[in-house]
This record gives sequence, C-alpha cells and structure tokens, in this order.
Amino acid sequence: MKATDVLKQYAEGRRDFRGEDLRGQNFREKDLSGADFSECDIRGTNFKEANLTKTKFIKARGGLLLQSQISLLFAAIILVALSGVFSGWTGYYISWIFDGSGVEYKISGGLTLASLLIFCVASYRKGLATGAVAGAVAVAGAGAVAVAVAVAGAVAVAGAVAGAVAGAVAVAIAGAIAGAVAVAGAVAVAVAVAVAIAGAIAVAGAVAVAVAVALTLLACVISYRTIKGDSRDAWLREFALAFASWRGTSFYSAIVTDVDFTGANLRNSDLRAKSWLRTRFKGVLNLDLARVGKTLLAQPNVRELLINPNLGYKKNYFKANLRGANLDDANLKEANLTQADLSEASLKNTDLRDSNLTEVNAINTNFTHVYLTGACLEGWNIDQSTILDDIDCQYVYFLNNKQERRPSSGDFQPGEFSKLFKQVLDSIVLIFKNGINWKAFASAFKEVQVKHQETPLEIETIENKGEGMVVIKVKVDANANKAKIHQDFIQDYQFNLKQIKASYQKQLDGKDKEIDISNQRINSLDNIVDILANLPDQSQPIKTIKLLPDGQGIETIEEETNVTQNQVPSQVIRELQKEYKKTKKLIEEKYESIIGSKQNQIEEQQEEINYLREKLLELTNFNITVHSIDDDSKNNK
Repeated sequence: MKATDVLKQYAEGRRDFRGEDLRGQNFREKDLSGADFSECDIRGTNFKEANLTKTKFIKARGGLLLQSQISLLFAAIILVALSGVFSGWTGYYISWIFDGSGVEYKISGGLTLASLLIFCVASYRKGLATGAVAGAVAVAGAGAVAVAVAVAGAVAVAGAVAGAVAGAVAVAIAGAIAGAVAVAGAVAVAVAVAVAIAGAIAVAGAVAVAVAVALTLLACVISYRTIKGDSRDAWLREFALAFASWRGTSFYSAIVTDVDFTGANLRNSDLRAKSWLRTRFKGVLNLDLARVGKTLLAQPNVRELLINPNLGYKKNYFKANLRGANLDDANLKEANLTQADLSEASLKNTDLRDSNLTEVNAINTNFTHVYLTGACLEGWNIDQSTILDDIDCQYVYFLNNKQERRPSSGDFQPGEFSKLFKQVLDSIVLIFKNGINWKAFASAFKEVQVKHQETPLEIETIENKGEGMVVIKVKVDANANKAKIHQDFIQDYQFNLKQIKASYQKQLDGKDKEIDISNQRINSLDNIVDILANLPDQSQPIKTIKLLPDGQGIETIEEETNVTQNQVPSQVIRELQKEYKKTKKLIEEKYESIIGSKQNQIEEQQEEINYLREKLLELTNFNITVHSIDDDSKNNK
C-alpha cells in the first residue's frame, strides 16, 4: 500500500490499517496519531519526525528491505576481505622467525611475535583500543633494539590492529543484519583470504597461516561478545548498529507517545525518537539489535524490564532512568528504585509491594491500582499531577529500614491512603537524621522564604523521633515546586551549618591560643626554679653605700654575707610569688572552664531553642510547642 493512499484514507477517517504492506514508504513529518499498523510489514519505512501518538504497531515487522540487507552484507564482505589481507601480511612478518635469510630477520620476527601476543591478550581482556595501545608500546620497546625491528614490528602490529578492527566490524555488522549464518560466512571468508595471502607470500607458510587464522578468530570473538552487549568495545557495537540500521525502519525524532509495540520485531530499526512516553515494548523481538542512542532503551537492565515486565522482582534500579517508561502490570515487588526517575511513567496495576521508592521522582506518574503495601516512600517526589487512584495498600513506611509505619497500627481503611497523601501533597518533609542546628535551620528557612516569595511557607509539625532524628513538615501550596524548595532548603541549611561550625572552630582556636600562653607562663615558672636551683653555693660580698654626715661625700662598706642556694634574695622571692599567683589563677580558670563546659552546652541549647521560637513566631505566626529545656538538661546529665 502506497504512503499516499494511506494518508488519503487517514484524512478520510480510516484508522485501521492492520496487515498492510508498507515496506519502503515515506511518512516523514506526517500526523498518524491513533492509527493501527498492527501486523504490518514496515521494513525500510520512514517515520522520521512523524506524530505517532497512540499508534499501534503490535506484531509489526521492522528492519531492512532485502536489497538493503544485500548491500550492507556486501560491504561487510569487503571489510572481511581486508581483514584477511592484513592478517595474512601479519603472519608473513611472524614467519621470519623460521626464515634462514639472517639473524636480523629472526630477531625481528621474534620481537614482532611478542608485540603481537601483547596486542592479542590486551585486546581480548580489555578491548581493541587498549590492545592497540599495548601493541604500540611493545613496538616502541622493540625499536630500542634496532630500527629495522621497529619498522617491521610497527607494520605487523598495525596490520594486526587494522585486520582485527575490520574483521570485528564486519562480523558485527553481519551478525546485526543476518544473524549466525552471516557471521559464519564472514568468518569463513576472512579465514580463506588470510590463508591465501599468508600461504602465497610466506616461506614458512604453515606458521603464517596459523597466525592469520588466530587473528581472524580473535576479531570474530571480540565482535560476537560486543554484539551481545559486552562493554569493553562499546564503540564497536554503536558503529555496527548504526551501520546496520541505515535505511532500516526509522523513528528518528518522531513523537512516540502511548504507542504499542507489543510483539513487534524491531531489528535494524532506528529508535532515536524525540520522546518515548509510556510506549509499550512487551515481547518486542531483537530490540538489542536496534539503534537506540541515548534513550532509556540504552540501559540493558531497563530494556530487559520493558520487554519482560515480570523480571523486575528484587532487581536493583538505583538511579535508573525510567522517565516515561511503560511498566503496566510489571512485577517490581521488593525492587530497589531509590532515586529512580519515574516521572511521566505508567505503572498501572504494577506490583510495588515492599519496594524501596526512596527519593524517586514521580511527577506526572500514573500509579492507578498499584499494589503498594509495605513500600518505603521516604522523600518521594509527587505533586498534583501524580495519579494515586484506587491504590491497593494496607500500610507503608515513611523511613527506610521499615521505620515510621503508616498507619502506626492496623491497616488503611478504604480511602485513607489517598487522604493521607492529599496532605502530603500540600507539604514538604525535612528529615534530619543526625540532629538539627536550630540557628542554621532558622536562617535557611528565612532564606528560602526570600527565594520563593510567591509561595507561603509555614511550619506544620516538628517531631523528635529519637536517636537524633528530627522530622519537620513545612506546609506549602499544592501547586508549588516542592522539589526546588526542598533542594534550596537543604543546600542553604548545609551552607549555614558549615558557617556556624567554622565560627565555633575559630573560638576553639582562640581558646587553644590562651592555653598556649598559659603553658608558656608555666614554663617560665619552671625556668625561675631552675635558675634558683643553680645559684652558686658560695659567699658573695655585699656593698653598702652611705652618705657622710657632712653631706660632702659617700662611704662604701663591704660586708661578707653568706648567700647560698638555700637563701634567696627577697626581690627574687617576690617575683616568684607574683608569677606563681598568675599561673595559679590561669590553672584555676582552666579547671573552672572544664567543670562548667557541660552547663555551657545546656545554656547554648537554651539559647538556640529560644532563638528558634522567636524566629519561627516572626516568620510563620504559628504556635509551636517545644519540649522543656529542663528535660534536655536531665538527659544530657
């Protein structure tokens, strides 16, 4: 059926085109929303930039037209032949080991073989890119022995790399297009060419043939594992799938919303659509051989879940991109969906019992008739666009590790779950697991109010959960951007907390400086004692000067006085006593500081709570009851 006929009948109101042959037709930029192309042959059909909203492709057959397959396989055969040529020449250089032309050839062949082995081992274990680097390093090392060796080794390793890459690409393309038969044929061609080249030009033909065959098989192994999803040569897979999907069924930049591909075959199709909102891929064949770009289909575990929704039981989807995914009827019981993006996804009739939905993004997500009993909903992000109709739920947890059960006892009665989360939609929950600094909290609250002036913020509840955990619920408008407000508050709180800690640290540094000064004074006291202890044990004359009675002269009198280490001059004693009093006072102050530290902590808590009470009353005009500081004092003591 021609595209013009389809578009004409579509314009006339027809929507059912099931079973039609649409191979090679062009629907670029056309509006085909609501059409049913189930069981149609859409190989080579162009849907680029088309509007396919609510279109059905159930059991449709996509991919390449026969002539396109032949053309691409022919290109793959050319690459395979080139691979065989390069492998054959590499075998020729290795065969120099057994060439009797001279020692130089034997050394060159041996070092080339060693470089080639390094390349092969590195390529097999780490990938072709790593193998090429390792081979180049080995050749450079061999070049230190002789220039001729370096040239021969460089040529051999370059040939090996080129042969391996060409062979891997060719086999990968063949596998992506025509499967195992094409792979076997490509391998056979590569081996045949390599054997022919090596046997024709090498003296030791058997050795050259063996090397050529080994290189060809290495390329085949690498390409096979790459097509199966191995990440060591991801670039090779992307290139092969891009090449194989050229001229295949294309949905590039199309609007694919609420589309049903159940049971379709999408081999060699370009699925880089503009959007994949709520599109169903259940039972799709060869989705791993389609070109998916950076869509959610690029994640192997997500792609597997979309194809078979029953495989999600106890699986880990931590931070997974499930934006717009169709997970209707999926089994996600006990699955870990922490921080996953479920926005605009559809989870109708999905089993989420005992799953972890901590901090999931569930904006505009459809949870109609999900099974939610026992799920953890700590910090999940929902709003008015989130659909929570007909939820099957007996109880949930608001904190991880089965904490904060709701309801606290018994089960939800009909309608209670929706009522509970209607309240949640009008509030932001702030959880502080390691206690809270009230000064940082009050400052952050005021800053967030300034940033979101259009949204009234009110403290609704403050709950002390024990073991340092505090939960604060802030009432906001139902249409407010709660995710942004929550993010801003946490960032501002953390910043203020760091500032306060820095200020405390500065005060502590000042105290440390005072202690250092005290220690210096104590050390000076020790020095005085040392000086006195070292006074000479001998008599010293003391000179006394007197004024003569007539006032016309003076008289000097020398007296022998025994001044020993046990008899200290009074001036020194006075200085010692003065220094001792200073040091004693410092020690007493330090002792009193230690004794009073606990009381200071209690007083600081009193100040913080009083400060919070005043600020919150100013900011929200909301009455808050806070437990008495005396209780805290008792607990701290």
